[in-house]
Amino acid sequence: FGAYMFSREMVHLTVKQTGGESFYRHQPLHELEAMPERIYPTDMWGSTVGWQVDGPEWGHLSSGEHQSANRWVRFQDPDVGRYYRDRLAQSVGEELDWYDTAANEERKQIYRAETYRDWRVRDDAHIMPSRLRLQSLLLDEGQEGNRAIGALRSVQAAFPASRIATAYSVLRLNAPREMRRLAPLLDGPSPWVVGLERNGLSDSASPVQEVLEDGLTLEPTWYGWGMPRNAPEGGALGRRSFGRIHGDFGAKVRGAEGREWVSYGVEARWADATDKRTVPDASRALREQDRTLMLVSGPYPNAHDEEILTQAYAPEREPLTVEWKTERLLSGRRVDFGTALSEIDAAPSLAYVMQYVWAPRETDVFLSAGHQGGLVAWINKDRVIETHDAHRPTGDDAVRGLGRLHAGWNYLLLKAESLTDERSIQFRLTGLDSQPLPGLRFSDRPDVEASSGGR
Repeated sequence: FGAYMFSREMVHLTVKQTGGESFYRHQPLHELEAMPERIYPTDMWGSTVGWQVDGPEWGHLSSGEHQSANRWVRFQDPDVGRYYRDRLAQSVGEELDWYDTAANEERKQIYRAETYRDWRVRDDAHIMPSRLRLQSLLLDEGQEGNRAIGALRSVQAAFPASRIATAYSVLRLNAPREMRRLAPLLDGPSPWVVGLERNGLSDSASPVQEVLEDGLTLEPTWYGWGMPRNAPEGGALGRRSFGRIHGDFGAKVRGAEGREWVSYGVEARWADATDKRTVPDASRALREQDRTLMLVSGPYPNAHDEEILTQAYAPEREPLTVEWKTERLLSGRRVDFGTALSEIDAAPSLAYVMQYVWAPRETDVFLSAGHQGGLVAWINKDRVIETHDAHRPTGDDAVRGLGRLHAGWNYLLLKAESLTDERSIQFRLTGLDSQPLPGLRFSDRPDVEASSGGR
């Protein structure tokens, strides 16, 4: 796993060092300010934004910061340095020389130009390393013998750690070095396997604009770059345009959804078109399905923040053997575990919710839910939701999964984890057009008369 993570870091470093040329050559054609040639990918943002790029002469953040200026901040890793020396030395050497030249010529348009004047005489362990340290680690360049001592003395150390770091960079060039293989050399390549995150649940970026509105005429945009400084007044929406997409749903709406991971960070998603039903009294259906009885069980251990996916506790293995506690849903079909389960304390934990639902006929449904942490949900025995993203509050119906209700009694089972004091969960069933389903009856046990309207 350590080798895998290190290899992944090397890929990112290569993209950041060499990927700017591709962005420069393929930037959108326009009559406004073009990006200069010296730019570098910096961060990968989510949604449709993707890679951020900037450079010493060009930036886009409203704060004025150029993220590419942080690429060498606190750099002091000999193993990563060796990768640069073996694979990227020419590109890095040209970059460092360019900074030196720009600083000597006092180019006004260079972001933090003083940094590249100071790094020749100063080493700051907390911020920017000295040129002496970087050229040793990245390029294997530096002085030898007495000249090395003189070079070391010419650099002012901001902290004791800076003095140690610069001394190390000089010593490593003046002492014999030996490389030892940590992993055995194989006769040939190992069998191909899917990487750890190629089927991941998060960390993805959408390469196209998401379709989230009924009117399916939309304009893919690249929000991260912003508009150039010389954009005409009134004509800009604060973004660059890449043409338009016209949907073909017509009078239909977004229905059943599908998704498939293609590779790490690349996921294909799609949705079928479905008719929008006429629901005569949707508000009445919502009232009848709200504040109904359900079952709760917990708390269960969640000490490692992974049990939501790795531990199957009794409610999901043998639900009929569990001593469930009957509670009534709060308004909005919400459960507060802090109130429903008096045993819950401040420790990380998880809990289960179970509710029976009677359907007059077999039908496909969406189970939608909102929660601040990890969540797994089943309709009967089919797992329809599995998410374990950041621990932050979400809106209602933030995640949803497609399932099927049989005619008669079915059950919903939800497993929710929490690392904070926010322990509420919201869930509901809708049709494929995201509208309420009149006729459903909810209860804490499957023997209530369906005609009674649930409990």
